[in-house]
Amino acid sequence: MSLVIPKAWSGLAINTFNGLNSSTSGSINDTKKDDKPLPIRTPRARWRPPTPYYRTIWDGDVNTYQCKAYFRGEDPRWGPAGKYYALFTLSGARNASGYYGQSQLPSPPINMENQAIIKARLKLKGMKVNLPQAFAERGQTVRLVGDSLRTLRTMVRDVKRLDLRGVKSKFKSADAYLNRWLELQYGWKPLLSDVYGAVSALHAHEEAAGPPITTVKAFVRSEERTLERLTDSGPGSLIWDFDKYSSTVHTGHMRLDFVQSDGLVTGTLVQLGITNPLELAWELLPWSFVADWFIPIGDYLSSLDATVGWQFKGGSYSVKSWQYIKARNFVMRPDPYITRNVTSYVTGEGMGRRMQMMRKVYSTAPLATLPSFHKIDKSSILHVANGIALLSAAISGGKRVR
Repeated sequence: MSLVIPKAWSGLAINTFNGLNSSTSGSINDTKKDDKPLPIRTPRARWRPPTPYYRTIWDGDVNTYQCKAYFRGEDPRWGPAGKYYALFTLSGARNASGYYGQSQLPSPPINMENQAIIKARLKLKGMKVNLPQAFAERGQTVRLVGDSLRTLRTMVRDVKRLDLRGVKSKFKSADAYLNRWLELQYGWKPLLSDVYGAVSALHAHEEAAGPPITTVKAFVRSEERTLERLTDSGPGSLIWDFDKYSSTVHTGHMRLDFVQSDGLVTGTLVQLGITNPLELAWELLPWSFVADWFIPIGDYLSSLDATVGWQFKGGSYSVKSWQYIKARNFVMRPDPYITRNVTSYVTGEGMGRRMQMMRKVYSTAPLATLPSFHKIDKSSILHVANGIALLSAAISGGKRVR
């Protein structure tokens, strides 16, 4: 849902020299938005498949900002000082002739999803099977079986302690025989029946539920700040410059669900690197660590065989972008003709917020594309210095440095 919000402004221009006085007013449209799809309901189950989703929110001063401007001065060409003056004022919403607002949020960096895919696949590759977790749902049945077996053990022990004479003496009377018969019918048999029923129910439950699900997650983040110098104007000689400051944060969340398909042996081979000769060949190259400093080729190659031994069940990638917009650093431009007894100021305020969230769903396990040169932050002098030091040490020593 989008809502157009008119925001008012008013201005005043007084010129005592020529009597051209005017009062003006109007409005500038801003936008409030909250767009999202109707909810998709998926049946409750042990595992629920992810669904696509999007949402866009605009709030606050998105396409406009609030401004107050004042200018008063005299033109020497009009005559003696103090006889004539010009006065211009303005207050309310402005949009720098339409250049303040933007129709779209900046797009996330194109390599963000790639980074998340590689991170998630490497987590899967390094994951060890957690047998206690796989048996977590069996705890109640295990306790029942254990308690029953302990009770049966006690019963058997008591019977074994009876010697033949003792047993014979026990059953000399009909009452003693009937008591043992009742113990068998109402003691041992129900316990054995409980054990059998519990294990059968557990087996049926696990056949219906399937193997345990393994989930890997990854998080990536990118932030950018921009400063754009804009010009705006009002009645008469009201012209000012200001900065449009924007801060944008992109976050990406990756979730991939798998079940084991080939047991523990394949997973062990993957962890040992036996199933990926490309990774081993890359690691053996003399200068691969230098290339990895610029482009993470090693991680990319290592992730290629991460899904060996696993069956993909489902996954999604959600990216959220937040942007804050603010006008600041206002400066009034001087009028070249009105130079005497000048008093002027301009101020501005207002904060705009925009959010966009999108979730995409994978039908097959995502595979990252070959990484490319990423943008190196020029301010990260330490990062550059570390890279130069590594390279220099490797060249001077003639050995590979890790």
